[in-house]
Amino acid sequence: MDVERAVDLSSALGMWLNGENPVLPIGDGTLTSARKAFQEALEEQGLLERMDGEYRDRLFSAFRVLDGEAFLKDPYLQRVRLNGPQREGNFLLTEVRYQKGELLQYRMPDYEGEYPALSVGCFSSPVRTLALYENGMPWMTVCPSEISSMEKEMRHAHGRVLTLGLGLGYYAMVVSQSPEVSSVTVVEREKSVISLFRQFILPFFPQPDKIHVVEADALNYCAKLTDGQFDYCFADLWAGQEDGALMYLALKDLLSPLRHMETEYWIEKEIRAYLVYRYAGGN
Repeated sequence: MDVERAVDLSSALGMWLNGENPVLPIGDGTLTSARKAFQEALEEQGLLERMDGEYRDRLFSAFRVLDGEAFLKDPYLQRVRLNGPQREGNFLLTEVRYQKGELLQYRMPDYEGEYPALSVGCFSSPVRTLALYENGMPWMTVCPSEISSMEKEMRHAHGRVLTLGLGLGYYAMVVSQSPEVSSVTVVEREKSVISLFRQFILPFFPQPDKIHVVEADALNYCAKLTDGQFDYCFADLWAGQEDGALMYLALKDLLSPLRHMETEYWIEKEIRAYLVYRYAGGN
């Protein structure tokens, strides 16, 4: 399969998953039965016939059945409980549910090969989680792809931590519990997001006093930082590779001179691979 066809196929597959939220009849929930149901769904959509052997093998080898009960034991989901949907300005904080067998991307797309590769799976049982919407469009969801994409940066946080982007506060809660972290300063420009977080999420955190939220534009805030003001920075301001590429480059210019602050960027590997793909002969 040539690269252009593979890119178009990955795009069509992603649009189907994100647009229709298809649910597989996975029966006993075994990987074998779920893969068979996935194959049948792809055939019904006319997607399987567009795949060559290599693309199909890669997609099916990455397919997973995620343990729904294990996901619900996540400390964040165990702690944070909403008493119904909460609105502030253009934002809605609410619970959402994945059905048993509902397809999702459990990891961010991999851009390191010749074409974007998707990691598709489904839950073995129904799960509930938290989501934030702006004007009806998803802003942030506590889901497997988000959690797995921050694992390394959650382990690396230390000392005085600066976090660019609040989201639902998942990263802030996890790192605030580390004995290696003395404080967590979160920069967020959306006043409504900050208000929802302070009212309905932060009170459930085990160490809320370690977390400080600053309402500011991240680029403006970073332009005024002094070297040594923070020990570690995690930047998470974008939804994905494409919209994050230029912001990532701008932040690199601002933060690289701060030699006494270790800085890591959400999905940096994927963004860098996307930049190479985009500007070195890709589409």
